[in-house]
Amino acid sequence: MSLSVQDLTIDIGGRRVVDGVSFTVPDGARVGLIGESGSGKSLTALAILGLLPDGATVGGRILWDDRDLRDLDDRTLARIRGQEIGMVFQEPQTALNPVRRVGRQMTESLRIHTGMSRADAASRAIELA
Repeated sequence: MSLSVQDLTIDIGGRRVVDGVSFTVPDGARVGLIGESGSGKSLTALAILGLLPDGATVGGRILWDDRDLRDLDDRTLARIRGQEIGMVFQEPQTALNPVRRVGRQMTESLRIHTGMSRADAASRAIELA
């Protein structure tokens, strides 16, 4: 499955913060977004995953397996996140939410995407740590 981002725009509070981003990631490949601080790297990734803050407006197309991710409902998009598409932030201070327990953050994806029980997910997280 390939990812194709075509003419992506993001507006927040009536201000254009990402303008005309386009790229394609072929099946099996990975991509790193590189740019200055504040250039829209994280917002671009969040738009792909449908995780932008409320009030953000997205334009353009985000195609995954010939489906526009912008057209999918939250439940369908949640199944794709982490199982088919994911992102890893470079900044370690923002990788984990300091308000939530680390164990819960580690097991959440396992439980959502594999259907593991809490106990099995906790055991697996310990194995991975």
